[in-house]
Amino acid sequence: MKIVRYIIGLLIIIVIFWAATGATRDCRVSPYLGENCLSLWASHTLGVPFTPLLRSAVLEIVGLMLVVGLYLALRFLSAKHSSTAPSLPDPPEPPRGGQGSDT
Repeated sequence: MKIVRYIIGLLIIIVIFWAATGATRDCRVSPYLGENCLSLWASHTLGVPFTPLLRSAVLEIVGLMLVVGLYLALRFLSAKHSSTAPSLPDPPEPPRGGQGSDT
């Protein structure tokens, strides 16, 4: 099962880097030569004009998703499964002093 977890974790990392490459790649479309394709797609999808603010927001979101995705992938890769027996319940507390002891 450990090898399967490594393969899945590495696939997650590969997909994250592939998405980051696609997000930062320049478009080869004639009027937008040198602009970010993902930002252009976001502006067309949301129906807002393409601005430098939109481009920086898209790249910021991509960066945050990279951090979260890599953190989760590495956490998934280094997951520790305990093979110990389940913990026992706490023993009941002993009674405290007797009734009527006012000392």
